[in-house]
Amino acid sequence: MQVHLSKCSNVNNYEYNEDDLNKMVKAIKEELKTMETLYKKNLKSNTESFNF
Repeated sequence: MQVHLSKCSNVNNYEYNEDDLNKMVKAIKEELKTMETLYKKNLKSNTESFNF
């Protein structure tokens, strides 16, 4: 499944202001950092192979 967060910027479908935008971007960046940390941790503990 492909997700396009940029579609949420359509003001015909969603209402938001700059403060809302800053909160959303901060939450996304924090989650990406968490994801990156977990992936790197798992790579260190399982360096034999990588499978999808």
